[in-house]
Amino acid sequence: MMSTNYLGPFCLTKLLLPLLEQSPIPSRVVNVTSFTHRNVSSMEVTGETISGKYFSKLSSYPFAHVYEYSKLCLLLLTYELHRRVGLVEKSQNVSVIAVDPGVVKTNIMREIPSCLSWLAFSILKLLGLLQSPEVGVRSVLDAVHAPPNLKKKFFATCFLVKFG
Repeated sequence: MMSTNYLGPFCLTKLLLPLLEQSPIPSRVVNVTSFTHRNVSSMEVTGETISGKYFSKLSSYPFAHVYEYSKLCLLLLTYELHRRVGLVEKSQNVSVIAVDPGVVKTNIMREIPSCLSWLAFSILKLLGLLQSPEVGVRSVLDAVHAPPNLKKKFFATCFLVKFG
């Protein structure tokens, strides 16, 4: 999960950033984050938790905690990349944006018993929090189609929020 949600975007961005910086056309890096990063307390952020060593020692794999950590890492990467891009003259045509599509009905809970995922999605739907993928993708598309050189913005469930 850490590889998919954090390391993959990190490596891809590292490889593509020089090309984006050289392009005369405004470009952007859009990272899909999650509000669940807020569940990680500062007391829990250690080298062992970030590297995954802590979780590998447990008797059962804590999917939710690993997901939360991976999204926290991605958000921190986005903040740092945003900061660095703002400091470098050649990066002025590059925008860095974080997006939180909200609670979207996906197959993220495929590893847990189907009765539990059905219950979780049913509760989220009753609370009015669950969105279809078609609705959830709107904030991602808003970020992708936003005006060039958008600075210090975070798209959350189709709303533009200031960050940084």
